Amino acid sequence: MVIDMLKGFLVGICASAPIGPIAILVVQKSLSMGHKAGFVSGLGASVVDTLYASIAIFALAFAQRFLEDHRVIILIAGGVVLAVLGLSMALKDPFRKMKADSSTVSPKDFGRAVAMALSNPGAIFVMLALFAFFGIANKFDDISRRTSSGEQKVRIIRMRKVSFIDSTGIHNLEQLHKRLQRDGIQLVLSGVNEKVFNALDRAGFVNKIGRENVRNHINGALARAEEIVKSGN
Repeated sequence: MVIDMLKGFLVGICASAPIGPIAILVVQKSLSMGHKAGFVSGLGASVVDTLYASIAIFALAFAQRFLEDHRVIILIAGGVVLAVLGLSMALKDPFRKMKADSSTVSPKDFGRAVAMALSNPGAIFVMLALFAFFGIANKFDDISRRTSSGEQKVRIIRMRKVSFIDSTGIHNLEQLHKRLQRDGIQLVLSGVNEKVFNALDRAGFVNKIGRENVRNHINGALARAEEIVKSGN
């Protein structure tokens, strides 16, 4: 558990280290209005990063569909938000603010940081890539190991909510397939959409598992499982 916590800290550091608009906003607030304003701005960005990290872990399929369906609107809205906040920062006089009382903190500082962070939902995929890099996304393999049974002939994996799959997901499926083969268990995939199927096909996994064992609906997967049990393969 301690190792997973350390990996989580590393993910946060790697996601926050690159200099971008949010980092510039925090620096600008710190220099012009004091460390408290900078802290509140950073807190706003951290809240959004936490939200995006949670989505990357628990609701990635939904987020990916939402981003694809509303891609143009998100790009326009994000560009407008960045342009407005950037123009606001450029037109304000930082020296006038430095002479003012820097002990006061405005909720607007928090709100600006939140708005700027929300304008870049692509950070969700950055979080996912970091989770995969540090091995935090490999819980699927652990669960599959604990549910193995010596009496099984077929293992059906339902993938109807998987709208896309990356190299980490394909690697996990390959490892599961190898282990099931050693145990004499046939892997069958159910609910595989066209996009996921093409990704698996390009990686050569469809040929490994057998095209007849990749079905787009659970009924087809159950029928295939029945065939395997009856044939003894």
